[in-house]
Amino acid sequence: MTLLEVTGLNVSYGTTQVVHDLDLAVESGKILTVLGPNGAGKSSTLRAVCGLIRRTPGEVRLEGRSIGRLRASQVASAGLVMVPEGRRVFGSLSVEENLLLGAYRLGRRRKQQTLDTCYDMFPILQQRRAQRAGYLSGGEQQMLAFGRALMADPLVILMDEPSMGLAPVVVNQVMAHARVIADLGIGVLMVEQNARAAMKVADEVVVLRLGRPVFRGSVEQARGDAALVRAFLGDTAVAEPSGAEPSGVAPSGAEPRPASPRHAVPDVVS
Repeated sequence: MTLLEVTGLNVSYGTTQVVHDLDLAVESGKILTVLGPNGAGKSSTLRAVCGLIRRTPGEVRLEGRSIGRLRASQVASAGLVMVPEGRRVFGSLSVEENLLLGAYRLGRRRKQQTLDTCYDMFPILQQRRAQRAGYLSGGEQQMLAFGRALMADPLVILMDEPSMGLAPVVVNQVMAHARVIADLGIGVLMVEQNARAAMKVADEVVVLRLGRPVFRGSVEQARGDAALVRAFLGDTAVAEPSGAEPSGVAPSGAEPRPASPRHAVPDVVS
């Protein structure tokens, strides 16, 4: 089921156009990752989709409903939630206070149910629920940013560079959590520079160059079109991942797992 449809998206800063006639579709339980080098228009795409910056003619539909004229706060209330670049947690607030900020539109009972689900998925957050968020490690803060987005009961989550600034072992854990979020039936639109990490968990790939798609297809097709993808993302983007897939990630083609507190997701290390 397609949850998010973006057609003919254009984004400009003054007289400089950074995204050109871009089409995207995000399905329930799937991760669409948008890859590309710096300046490709990845983050601008996300900000335009969720209404943070102005978009010129184009259409954004959530579950078939046009949300293109809504303000960013209304877009979030409709079920399209952003996990921003750099995590941006409120460092002076506790972990639980940060999570509850994401649930501002939920009733008391639903808020508690969703909080319990977040703690089941991210046990480290429950352990540190009374701790100030500013004292968490980078990986833990990313888990908190994911949890805050889940507290909004979203249809689709936009993830802007979730691996940024994290050690390689933590990147794998973050990507595993992104996969588990999608397995709950949530659509995920992720932009990333770490192509190899993103392609371990994504279902579909779009590669941008100067705001235009130069590749669109499945992860398997991306690795098969090695010359094209390598030209824009580098050798590691098309290398087959070594060893087992990240813990908590279903093998390609596997049936989605039901929501469960027993997801095999590793704890985040400091």
